[in-house]
Amino acid sequence: MLNNQPTVLSAKYSSRVQRRKLFSLKKSLVSPAQFIKLYGGSFQMKRENGVYFCRFKNKEQNAYACGATFTRAYRRCLAVFHERYGSTFKTLV
Repeated sequence: MLNNQPTVLSAKYSSRVQRRKLFSLKKSLVSPAQFIKLYGGSFQMKRENGVYFCRFKNKEQNAYACGATFTRAYRRCLAVFHERYGSTFKTLV
């Protein structure tokens, strides 16, 4: 006889899964050098008043984001780029 009751995962387990997913995402990020090589342009990364800013700019495309760390700002910058220019970004992933 099969037990059809849904299994509830503990909060500790789900946080581990989220952490693992985040760690694997960090590994799969495209490096700024690879991104620049593919799209041309340049990255600007700076820190102002404890906030990190990341900007990618070339002749036709522009993406800008901020975050608590350089990695978060860079990740958000890639996400903004993906939202604006989604069809060209898919070739990277």
